[in-house]
Amino acid sequence: FKDEGGAPAATCPVRCGPGSPPVDAVVDAVVDSSRYFVLRVENAQGRHAYLGIGFRERDAAYDFKAAICDFRRSQDRAATAATLRAEAEEAEASGAAPPEVDMSLKGSITISLGGDDAAAPARREKA
Repeated sequence: FKDEGGAPAATCPVRCGPGSPPVDAVVDAVVDSSRYFVLRVENAQGRHAYLGIGFRERDAAYDFKAAICDFRRSQDRAATAATLRAEAEEAEASGAAPPEVDMSLKGSITISLGGDDAAAPARREKA
């Protein structure tokens, strides 16, 4: 929303990081409809209000909801990646060896590798 001068009068900021509200607290779907949403907007002074928006077409509403879900998933992946990166750097700094992974075949599984062309089955040529 813009004021008379064209400056933003209210925004719906979706913040990420520690201490910021979850996405559902800023943009939330209405329970009984797939085309309506509630936005938490705030002005420069920090005052906030809740505004409802609706889409005429379900496709547009679905695209909006999908964009919000994609954003939330990307933020979750970024947080997970940062955690894993920090754990790996901590393990590297402490000199701890990574845990060993058992990659042995279980049970009676055998793998045979053939390098001899005579042992390979004959290929049929197409006419």
